[in-house]
Amino acid sequence: MAMKGIATQARQHRLPQVSQPAFSLLELLCVIAIMAAIAGISVVSVTGVVTGRVLSRNVYDLAGIIREARTAAMTQNTYIGIGFHEYDENGSPMLMIGSVAARSGLLDDLKTDNFRPLSRGIVLQNVKFNSSGYLALDGVDQTNNTDVSESEYSFEMVVPGNGSGPVRFTKVIIFSPNGQVNVKDSSLTRCLGIGLASGAGSTHEGARVAAVQVAGLSGNISVFQ
Repeated sequence: MAMKGIATQARQHRLPQVSQPAFSLLELLCVIAIMAAIAGISVVSVTGVVTGRVLSRNVYDLAGIIREARTAAMTQNTYIGIGFHEYDENGSPMLMIGSVAARSGLLDDLKTDNFRPLSRGIVLQNVKFNSSGYLALDGVDQTNNTDVSESEYSFEMVVPGNGSGPVRFTKVIIFSPNGQVNVKDSSLTRCLGIGLASGAGSTHEGARVAAVQVAGLSGNISVFQ
């Protein structure tokens, strides 16, 4: 009888069950939409960081190639030409860089194909030229700048692994034996500008750009991002 009384009291003092309210379909859809928006922002942010790093690496690689060419012109006492070849690979823009040295040490050698290869087919990936957007970067010399697209020089060179024949390099930069840079016979280049844009685009607003500028007389090389 005592046990039966205890059981009866336990049933009388048992807490009532409280039903938990469930999320409505509208509330679930709102949560999913918010999560999707946050994920989208994260993807855009990560993509921007990666794109910026690729562009930064490309512009510093370009500056290094130019610096090496200028040094070669001065140490070998000859004219050095650096040319560019733009093409697409699997939908991504590529920029191939080739450099040549005048055989007899004269500028005319580069105009008459009397040269020897200095480097062959260095490729910068997912990048293309930007002819004007880089002028807005902080520190760029806008007043004296001549863009590389104004170059009057070009050359052809066989690139190993390229089965379609010699590659035509344009927008050629010329370094003289004293280290000066020029892109025209008709005038002195006071400051040479080479603008690069990420593969995301070079014409739309907000595209990532960077640049190398080379002082015409001193040959000093500056990088801007």
